[in-house]
Amino acid sequence: MKTNFNRALIPLILVNFVGILGYTIVMPLMPYFVGRYGGGALETGMLTASYALCSFIAGPILGQISDRYGRRPVLLISQLGTIIGFIIFALSGALWMLFLGRIIDGITAGNQVVAQAYIGDVTKPQERTKTFAMMGASFGFGAIIGPVAGSLLANFGLFVPVWASVAISALSLVLTFFLLPESLNKANVKPMIGGITGQFRAIGDMLTLPAVRNFYVLFAGMTLAMNLFISSISLFTKLQLKAPETEAGFGMAYFGLMIILLQLLVVPRIIKHLGELRMVGIGFISFLIGSIIMVFAYNWPTLLLAVTFIVYGMATLRSPLTSLISQAAGALKQGVAMGSTQSLDSIGQFIAPLIGGILIEHFNPGTPSIISALVCVGALVYFALNRGVLRSTTAAAKNMSTPAEVAMAGH
Repeated sequence: MKTNFNRALIPLILVNFVGILGYTIVMPLMPYFVGRYGGGALETGMLTASYALCSFIAGPILGQISDRYGRRPVLLISQLGTIIGFIIFALSGALWMLFLGRIIDGITAGNQVVAQAYIGDVTKPQERTKTFAMMGASFGFGAIIGPVAGSLLANFGLFVPVWASVAISALSLVLTFFLLPESLNKANVKPMIGGITGQFRAIGDMLTLPAVRNFYVLFAGMTLAMNLFISSISLFTKLQLKAPETEAGFGMAYFGLMIILLQLLVVPRIIKHLGELRMVGIGFISFLIGSIIMVFAYNWPTLLLAVTFIVYGMATLRSPLTSLISQAAGALKQGVAMGSTQSLDSIGQFIAPLIGGILIEHFNPGTPSIISALVCVGALVYFALNRGVLRSTTAAAKNMSTPAEVAMAGH
């Protein structure tokens, strides 16, 4: 069935792009910030993990708050927290202040989960993979411009890129306030489940559903492999390629370019011919190949070849898996479902930097890629063993409606 892009999502994609731009300016420089205060690979991993741990705790809670009070207020609060976190980071005079800035940003990290729930509010199931691909492309644009801008701004001072991120995050806040309408239908508003344990109990209840759980296992494998790559590439370029801070963002910029090309030109075309499940299998195979190549990358051309395969894997995994989870969760549980994926993502963001930092500290910068390859192998085995159940779930979910249509049907 041919679908048209929902123009109401343009402001959301713009806000997502601006937010990602602010983050990617700083991200490739993390090892250099830590090094300024005497830290190494392990401390860099811990800094990244501190943000992820706070995001893991806050993600599902913010998802349910957005189910109760609306998507727009949570997005505004989340972006304000990012601004405060970056200001503390920029004013840091010691390693602990770097951690404080990242922790504050993590506690309010609701952008991704609420944006995904927003998409679930206003799109039909068959439109979501394309829409999530557009969000991925906006990430790609930010990932191209941000790292290069950060590397260039670092010529004027290491913390100048951080102040640029403060300004860009403020712009994102303004855009959200003036351009983004509320998407939550008041008829679908649900009472909050009491207490933090209640929030996690709701997610646990969703995970007891076999269809959702199977997709979550694959999503967890994807996010662990993906975050091992993302969290270690800056250390990889610094330690294995011996790149200075003024070149730190080039690998991430190529990563962003490939995301754009694949999400805009490749994924929408192949989804029609292969379907979401086949794309998932191909994605893990491509990621496996890229991870193996990266182990042996000692120069820029080999690294870029590895990144090409890895990004193709990401592009053919994340959008389809997020869409399939959204469909399997049910029309009225988008906030909880996307909050759960954010939690899985945050677990990967928490575990991967620690694993990567320890491995790099004790072995070499290519070791995390070996773990990524093993994760992909495990995911492929699980995918093969459960493909029949996944296929049945996907077929049933295609007949679901948007939350607004479900609400109308109930009257």
